Formats: sequence, structure tokens, C-alpha cells
Amino acid sequence: MSIDIRSLKERRRRIFSLIRKELDTLVKDKVSMVILFIIPICVITLIGIGEFSLMGGLVELYIIDYDDSDESQEFIDTFKYNTTAEVSVKVKEDFNMTAEEFEEQAKEKLPTEEIVAYIILIENFSENLKNNKSTELPIFIDFIDFFSAFSAQASIMDATVHYQIINQQFESDLFYFPVMKPVESLNILQIAAPFLVSIMIFACINLITTQCIVGDKPLKRLLTTPTFRFEVIIGKIISYSILAILQIVLILLFLEFVFGIQYRCLFIELFLMLLLFAVNSVVIGVFFSSISSSRLQSSQLFLFFFIMMLLITQIVRIPAIVNFLPLEQATAAFVDLAYRGKTLLDIWPNLLNLSIITLFFFVINIVYFQYIKKEFV
Repeated sequence: MSIDIRSLKERRRRIFSLIRKELDTLVKDKVSMVILFIIPICVITLIGIGEFSLMGGLVELYIIDYDDSDESQEFIDTFKYNTTAEVSVKVKEDFNMTAEEFEEQAKEKLPTEEIVAYIILIENFSENLKNNKSTELPIFIDFIDFFSAFSAQASIMDATVHYQIINQQFESDLFYFPVMKPVESLNILQIAAPFLVSIMIFACINLITTQCIVGDKPLKRLLTTPTFRFEVIIGKIISYSILAILQIVLILLFLEFVFGIQYRCLFIELFLMLLLFAVNSVVIGVFFSSISSSRLQSSQLFLFFFIMMLLITQIVRIPAIVNFLPLEQATAAFVDLAYRGKTLLDIWPNLLNLSIITLFFFVINIVYFQYIKKEFV
């Protein structure tokens, strides 16, 4: 009996020793402590100060009035003053144009980000409502940017329903079927391509790069040779960037020739923008690998950064942060180049932001690897 008791005490002692050892290891692991205690606070804070992405931003739209009646003016005023969303409305009088000239300008500006949508009040708008109790309401929405298109549709629905309530009309009195421009963007892959391509490039390149130093066992022996540490960083970045080149070409050609995605820019311009984004992903991945003491830590850092970037760009948007996230810059640049037909000169703010972020992490990599990191796993 006493032997059994001693056996149980020893087993309990061993278990407690294992628990103490594991807790000591975790407490000393700063990355794990950050993940356990700091990340939840950061996420809650970001959601608390952010805004829902589908409802953010000002909706810019034109209303082309061919009717010039009291009813049509009342409809315009409903959009200007009685909508719950933020809507900026322009009419032909703002530009001293005829209705025909204003409509042509609206057609030209729709794919350029200057406006999100335009509405046409047909010539017999008020007469149709009086005599036929219904009228057609042509609406054209820029569908290149899905979030802006969603906001535009919500704002238009809100204003038209409000107008009908004020005039005690049935909801079916205004027949409107929004036309999305360009038509080919209704392809689900066309809509998803900017975000999908950006997220695939970042996830694939960044994930494999996070193992480039912490998982490189021969590196310790290599550093006993005359090799400089900054040479290691440069070699790593160039090596993984070469792989990124092959990945980008494969993705773009696959989208174009297999699924018929049409690019409204030069192929080389789209390629160069994505290459800069890929190099950015490589440099960030090298940074994660440099500061990690194990492969698990580097993978955790990738996962944390990846989830936070998705959260801020797709769910809650914080202007002070979102413009410095590589995913946001690459997606916006892809849309402007491939769908809006802009050039690299036109998207220089996106390229500048990506370049600054890349240079920042590159310098941090050199400094940390040269002067701070002494041990390798």
C-alpha cells in the first residue's frame, strides 16, 4: 500500500514538474505571450475604432434630369438631403451643361472612380407617375469596385423608397434595374481577381519565406566563413523573388488564356506592380523568420499578420492603418491597372506606399540580422 502511495506521489511530482517546465518555457517565449494576451486586445481595439467596410466612404453620383419638373427636382432633393447614407449628388446645373452633355460626361467618368453611379430621370418622369402610376428609372453603377457598388445600390434604394413614402406611392411605382458597368465584370472571377491574386501571392510567398532563416540549418556553418550577414539577407530576398516572378507570370497567363480575363493595361505594367508586391511579401517573410527562434513562431507571426491584414482590409477599415497594408495597395493597384486602364504613373501613390514598406522591412532585416540576432535554430 505504501509503495502505491509513493508511486502516486512521484507521478504527481513528475506531472507538476512537467507543468512548471512548460509554463516556464511559455512565459519566456515572448511571441507566445504576445499572441495570448496582446493580440486579443489589439483585435478588439481595431474593431472598436474601425468602420464596417461595406458602409464606408462617400457615394458620388450624378442625376441627369431630362424632365425638369417639380417631381424630378423633388426626387433629386431626396437624394441630396434625405438619405441616411453619405451621398454627394451632382446635376447638370453644377456644370452648366445640357442633359445630353451631362449624360455623356457621366458615361466617361463612370469607370474612372470620379463617380460610382448615375441615374437618368427620363423626359416623361413626372407625367408617367401622374398618368400611369409608374415610370422607368435607368441606373448605371460602376461594378469594378464591389464595395463601392454595394454602397451605391444601398444608397439608391434608400433614397427611392424615401421618395415613394413622401409621395404616398407604392414601391413598384418606380421600376429600376441597375445596369452594372462594365458588363464583363459580372463574371465572378473578374470581380474576385484583384483580391484573389493579391492574397495568393502574399500568402504563398510570405509563408514559405518565413522558414528561410529559422529553418536553414546550414546557415550557422555558412556564417563561420567570410560571408557577411547582410549578404545572407540579400541572397534570400533575391532567391525567393525569382520564384515569385514565375508565380506571377503563371497566375496572370492562367487568368487571361484559361478564363478569358481581359487586362486594360500593358501586361508588363501589371507584372511589375505585382513583382513589387511580391518582393514586399518576401521582405516581410524574411523579417518574421529573422526574429523567430523556431519554425512554429515564424508560422504564428505569419498567421497573425495575415489575419490582421484581412480583418482590417475586408471587415473593418481604419484609414490611418489600411493605407499602409500591402494587400490594400496591391488590390487597389490591380483594379486601377487591369480594369480602369491606368498606367504605372497614374498609380504612383500605391507604388510609393509599397516601396516605403518594402524598404522599411529591408533595413530592419539588415540591422537586426547584422547586429542583434546572434543565435540560430
